[in-house]
Amino acid sequence: MKPPIRYFKKLYNIYEGALIGEIYRAENNFNKRNIPDHYFIVYALDDSTQLIFKGIMLTSSYKEEYNNIKIPDEYFKLNSEKGDKYEFPTMDTLLTEHKRIKYNEWAPFYQVGELTNEGFAFVKNIVDKLDATEFEFNKK
Repeated sequence: MKPPIRYFKKLYNIYEGALIGEIYRAENNFNKRNIPDHYFIVYALDDSTQLIFKGIMLTSSYKEEYNNIKIPDEYFKLNSEKGDKYEFPTMDTLLTEHKRIKYNEWAPFYQVGELTNEGFAFVKNIVDKLDATEFEFNKK
């Protein structure tokens, strides 16, 4: 599903234009309840086949059972390289403490925001040593 906020890039292949630390939503990524899935941070573009990549799922859920971690507001860039104002985040944004496998077939991808260098370092410090896994609620 196209994001309900302004987007800055539309990519049909995440490997052709995405940068590490950018925030996207995939048009064709739905969970098993047929609800559009979460925004995500591009974490690693390291698959030689370009079929998958690694991302960090973002959420607004503070439910204690999930151990989500709030990303401080100052870790989000306010403007794109061209000076246009990002609308993301629209509310408190938390990262899930998982590195997730994402699929290039979920394209197109809409870039809605970006982390600062400090913001990406914050995320990397939390998830870098984790193995990438599939999110059990994603449709494949």
